Amino acid sequence: MEPKTEETRFVIVAVGKTFPIKDELKYLGFQWNKVNKVWYHLGGLQPEHYEFLTELKDLNPHLGISFRHFEIIGNNWNEIH
Repeated sequence: MEPKTEETRFVIVAVGKTFPIKDELKYLGFQWNKVNKVWYHLGGLQPEHYEFLTELKDLNPHLGISFRHFEIIGNNWNEIH
């Protein structure tokens, strides 16, 4: 039997004062996790994500919102900087 190779997955997490941008997050495919109170998006960053994140950063860098990008291999979450 061949050893099973671990699948690599990506997730983007939006935390902080996200209520004002919840509609945009939904439009971009983010889902709300009510247990952890974060928005998350499974999969890598797409061009529309880069565009939105750049606009958000340019509008006001002090909105109290942060985005974190993780690579998930097996049960290990590695943050991508």
